Amino acid sequence: MSKKVFLSGIQPSGKPHIGNYFGMMKQLLGQPEDYEVYVLIVDYHAMKSVRDSKEMKENIIAVVLDYLALGLDPNKVTFFKQSDVSEHTELCWIFDTITTMPYLMRAHAFKDAEAKNNCTRYSFEIQQHLRRNFQTTRSHDYERSSNNSGHRRAENV
Repeated sequence: MSKKVFLSGIQPSGKPHIGNYFGMMKQLLGQPEDYEVYVLIVDYHAMKSVRDSKEMKENIIAVVLDYLALGLDPNKVTFFKQSDVSEHTELCWIFDTITTMPYLMRAHAFKDAEAKNNCTRYSFEIQQHLRRNFQTTRSHDYERSSNNSGHRRAENV
């Protein structure tokens, strides 16, 4: 039997805090052995708030070290950066092109950003909405391809 896949992402936009722990980190720590766990460091998303490349690199390292300190086993969890997977950016471009405003108006992330007057780009909100839709409508398990390019273990981040 193939393992189910658990993918979760975090922005390296600052030092992890208690909200990160209860919002995401705690979930990862409790994943059973029947899941293949991936932690996505969404460094492109963090560019909205972190402009300095040195600070970004330090934040990425800090996030990975915090996960390891909490007990995630780098032999069982795959860490990778969004910027290391060019297909992520390519797919985002396609979603940006084909997503209509009526569809986007149903997205919770977009409504929240709009309420905060923070809609300079819609890419993040589009990805969040499509990811949620994809996860809830999928009826079959994800079959991981044999090509692991783009995935980096913690020591390579």
